Formats: sequence, C-alpha cells, structure tokens
Amino acid sequence: RHTPLSAFPPVSDEASDPNVLIKGAWLERGCGAFLVSTAGTGKSVWMTQFALSMTHGVSFSGLTPYRPLTIWVIQSEDSPRRVAVDRDDIIAGLTADHPDYDWKVAANRVIFLSMTGTTGATFLKVLRDELSAARDAGNMPDVVIINPYMAFMGGDISVNRDNSAFLRGGNINGEKTEGLQSILEGFN
Repeated sequence: RHTPLSAFPPVSDEASDPNVLIKGAWLERGCGAFLVSTAGTGKSVWMTQFALSMTHGVSFSGLTPYRPLTIWVIQSEDSPRRVAVDRDDIIAGLTADHPDYDWKVAANRVIFLSMTGTTGATFLKVLRDELSAARDAGNMPDVVIINPYMAFMGGDISVNRDNSAFLRGGNINGEKTEGLQSILEGFN
C-alpha cells in the first residue's frame, strides 16, 4: 500500500483519537516501546512511577497521557515486597506533588501478572490467552509492560534472529512464535 506523507493524520486530532495514549503519539494502541539501560539504574522504579502516574492521567518524565490508563505489568526480577517498597516510596512522593489524587486507587489500576518461567512461544501464547480473557471480561489493559524483556524473550538476546522471532514472528530454539507485534496489533 502506498500512502503519501501528506495523508497521515493531523497532529491536531491526536487528543480525540482513542488509539493515542500519550501526547505526541509517543505511545499508541498496537505499538510498543523499549526502556533500555544498564542493570541497577532504576528501570523498575521508573516503570512503577510511570504506571502509577499514567493511571491517574498525570504527566511523568515528559510523558502526558490523554486519559487515565490501565496498566498490566509482567515482571520477573523484583519480589512483591521489593515492589511494595518502591510503590510506597513513589506514592509518598506523588502525594506530595499531587495531594488531590487517591494514589491507592491508582495502585489498583496497575495489575501485576505472574508469568515467571514462561519464555518465547509459550510466553506469547500465555499473554494472548490472558488478553483474550481480559477482552471477554471487559477488562482490557491500555498498556502492557514486560520487565525485563530478556527474561521472557526465550532466546539469545544478542542474536538479532531471536529478537526478531520474538517481536515479529519466527523460530526461537526450534519453536515457532507468532511474534509480540501480532499480539499488540490483534488486541490493540
């Protein structure tokens, strides 16, 4: 399909488009983004504050959601107690900055899914099943965070073929995957 650049949607319509989640089309339904940094730099803390802020529609780190979002987090690195410590510290700071918001309500809109031990094609199938059940129940998330990517990818993160198979579809360790992109697009 050939589309001229001039036919792309006007930016002025972005706020009324339910598929645009964060101002500047930084994140749209069916799309993905990566947060990349070295170990120990605070990616998980950033992710928790991002999630809490987005559930109330509050700007964070220059990212402004158009509406309150529901966030799913699939993570394998931090224990529930460690996540709770970060949650409470972040809520204390957010309460100081935004005392009019009920941050416990926000915390109820950040849902953690336990999928530790599933990788590659199995992870993608379980994610598809979870999203199907959520859609059937009318509880679809706006954003799904996978933290860290390499814990669930199931291949060699340094091999482009494995990354491509996980993200776009192909074979990882002899298993055919549908690819994360097809799930993003299929569940919007």
